[in-house]
Amino acid sequence: MSTTLTTDQLVEALVAELTQAERASAVAYYAQQPLPQGAPLDAPGSDVVAPFDSFLGFVDREPTANWGHSCRYLLINRENKEVVSIEAQLPPFKPADQHQWCVAYKAPSVPDAAVAVSI
Repeated sequence: MSTTLTTDQLVEALVAELTQAERASAVAYYAQQPLPQGAPLDAPGSDVVAPFDSFLGFVDREPTANWGHSCRYLLINRENKEVVSIEAQLPPFKPADQHQWCVAYKAPSVPDAAVAVSI
């Protein structure tokens, strides 16, 4: 019998994947809509497809900087928390984005104005 992660478990899994440096200076987001197995990541410059039914996370390592800079996407398996991390240089936020993003983690050093979505 399989179970799907709750939002709290998703946030916990996403935050657990953050490096010490990311915890010190990054903002981590998750998309409210899951990504089905085989669906494209839909990130600028990426040709990655979801290897399993996933929750999508995004880590902005330099939230006060302009783009492009180091960031990463996380595909978190909806059933067992397996994670695939994809290095990137561009954010997912764009007018036609089908995802609604929520903040999972904001480093204490990051000003609220640097967060891409309402918190």
